[in-house]
Amino acid sequence: MGLFFSEPTYDVVKVGGWLSGDEVVLEDVTMQEVSDYIDSRSGWLFGDGNTYKIVKHQW
Repeated sequence: MGLFFSEPTYDVVKVGGWLSGDEVVLEDVTMQEVSDYIDSRSGWLFGDGNTYKIVKHQW
């Protein structure tokens, strides 16, 4: 039919604190890449201590 469907892409945003704003750390990636990135940085003992949010990539 001429319509192409592609997998949606996402951005990973590091949530800022009182003095800093949010920062996009990954842009236009698949959900698998998002999951791998966050998993590699999460954890109580070896995590980086930051909070991340996932947002759908806007064209």
